[in-house]
Amino acid sequence: MPQNASYYYAAYFAAMGIYLVYTISVMRRRLNVARRRLLLRRER
Repeated sequence: MPQNASYYYAAYFAAMGIYLVYTISVMRRRLNVARRRLLLRRER
């Protein structure tokens, strides 16, 4: 039976990287939306 532990570690780190990138993109989008709302309030 082959040793698959390295594949599990690689898949785990790949999944964590994907989730990290997704989380960062969501946070940046929230900041951009908040900035737009502030600018719209100032223009009124």
